Amino acid sequence: MKISIMRNRIALTLMVLGVVTMILSLFGPQLWSAVGTIWESGDVFAGVSSGNYLVYSNSGAFKQTINNGTTGYTTGCAFN
Repeated sequence: MKISIMRNRIALTLMVLGVVTMILSLFGPQLWSAVGTIWESGDVFAGVSSGNYLVYSNSGAFKQTINNGTTGYTTGCAFN
C-alpha cells in the first residue's frame, strides 16, 4: 500500500515538473525579452501586421518588438 502511494506521488511530481517546464519553454522567451527593455517618455509604438508592435526611441532607434499573441492586424494601442 505504501509503495503505491509513493509511486503515485512521484508520478504526480514528475507530471507537474513536466507541465511547468513546457509552460516556461513556451512563454519564457517572451517574458525575458519584455523585462530587458525600458520604455521612456517619447517612445513610439507602431502596430504592424502579424500581431506585432515595433517600439522605437524618440530619436528613431529600434528598441524592441512586442507580440500580442495573435496573428491578425494590430491597430491602435493605448497606455494608462
